[in-house]
Amino acid sequence: MPVVAFALSGCGNGDKPKAKEIKLPRPGKPTAAQCGSALTATTAPELRPASPGTYKYKTKGKREMIGEKRRVSKLPARTEIIITPARMVDNVWCYVTQRKYEKDLGDTVTFLIRGSDMYLQKMRFQSGGYIKKLTPKQPLLMLSGTEIDWSGVFRGRTSGRYAAEIIGRKSMKVGSRKVKVVGVKTRISYGGDIEGWERSTRWIAVDRNVVVSENVVQQRKFGLDKLRLSYTARLVSLKPG
Repeated sequence: MPVVAFALSGCGNGDKPKAKEIKLPRPGKPTAAQCGSALTATTAPELRPASPGTYKYKTKGKREMIGEKRRVSKLPARTEIIITPARMVDNVWCYVTQRKYEKDLGDTVTFLIRGSDMYLQKMRFQSGGYIKKLTPKQPLLMLSGTEIDWSGVFRGRTSGRYAAEIIGRKSMKVGSRKVKVVGVKTRISYGGDIEGWERSTRWIAVDRNVVVSENVVQQRKFGLDKLRLSYTARLVSLKPG
């Protein structure tokens, strides 16, 4: 959710490690074709995308590989959310975010903004050389400007269900500045080509549309192993790099 960096993952015939794609490719401004035509509007959206750049987060958490043996390691003390410049297509904002945990681990998400609502259009999951993509037949509503709680299902090669709710509004400090934030609690599960789930609580700056704080537990299947990430993260500065 302006994350909102939402995250999901899995494996199949295309899951063989790709040596040339070990490092996460940095996302760029999406093309009109990449934005697609799933959503249109007659007026410009009220909600605006976050300023593009790299946002740094103080992070505490762990990475677990669950298979024949359980391997646990700490996540880096600093992680990033990269936000690309946005493109307007049919009065809908379209932009990409990348939740980068490590140089070879992260989720790249294309978001759409129509009116005061934010939708997840597609996701790319990467752990080392394992890469999977999720493209629902219809975009998922991830943040609503009018509803307090909502839920839905999605279909395609991967299908699942999701639910979200607004849990409150308050002020939080980022560096020396106070910002107004809205809290969103999200649950999502899916199966098919991709298997996994996520439970998250994120606090998002209202006027900047950037995640200020997040508490996340997510699990995805890569090959024969399951990857579980459990972490909390707090935005270091409102100014992106």
